[in-house]
Amino acid sequence: MFEKMKIIPLGILGLIFLLNIVSCNSDPEEPMISLYGAYLLTKIETDGQFDFLNVGEATSDMKKQLEESQGVNFDNVLLTFFWGTPEVFNITFMQPSLLTTLPDNIPLIRYVNSSKTLSVEYIQESREFSIIKNYTATTEIGQVTAIELVNQFQIKVSVPQRIYDYKSQAWVNTLVTYTYNRLNV
Repeated sequence: MFEKMKIIPLGILGLIFLLNIVSCNSDPEEPMISLYGAYLLTKIETDGQFDFLNVGEATSDMKKQLEESQGVNFDNVLLTFFWGTPEVFNITFMQPSLLTTLPDNIPLIRYVNSSKTLSVEYIQESREFSIIKNYTATTEIGQVTAIELVNQFQIKVSVPQRIYDYKSQAWVNTLVTYTYNRLNV
């Protein structure tokens, strides 16, 4: 009977030891992820639908219209995120450039790459970036208003921009959201 009593406490100690190991391995904190690197532009969307290039079709998919109608190649349009204090983003956007005005005051627009640099700080709790310094010429148009980490492979950047809408034949202010997907995952 004395030997049976020794086995029970040893079994309980073993069970406690096993539970302790399991609870140590189930760490509730998310693993640290590295956000630094290059992200390729995969989507450009506007708030509202516009005819960006006088093709007779209004859409919110700016990237598709620029690819199909203007032949823009987005293979090298990147967002690059550098580590530092503060951290730095180099971002490329598409800006309308007025080439000339056609008869009836209709502008001829060509979209060109426009690079911006931002100093930011990543806030892990909210999964957003706090913009410390925005190196842009104006405060209303072309200034980044939000940067969101969708997941460790995707970042969305929101920028108010002024674009020409051929449907309404007027310059309009709209929020443009650029989606970048991480390269070399």
